[in-house]
Amino acid sequence: MTERYFFAEQDRTVRDCIRLEGFDAVNGPRKIPLGGDWEKINDATFLSIKPGREETVLDFYQSPVLMVSARIRQVFARLEPEIQWKRVYLVCRERESSYPL
Repeated sequence: MTERYFFAEQDRTVRDCIRLEGFDAVNGPRKIPLGGDWEKINDATFLSIKPGREETVLDFYQSPVLMVSARIRQVFARLEPEIQWKRVYLVCRERESSYPL
């Protein structure tokens, strides 16, 4: 049996990427369910984006919680078919726009 593994990380060089509202990477006022709390996460979750000039939506986010676009999900699903997925929508009320992940 061959062991397989891969590494993926967020591109930190992108300066104009969107930022989530209500999350602090260190202390975080909002709790993000992880691990055994999988059933507590809705099938679709809406996260607010901070208003600002930032407009780039990345395909891969490491924090405040791991999020990937549909395109990256297809790649991960081929590599690791056992991964469970939930849908996330990034919403900016001020711009009246949303970005599905």
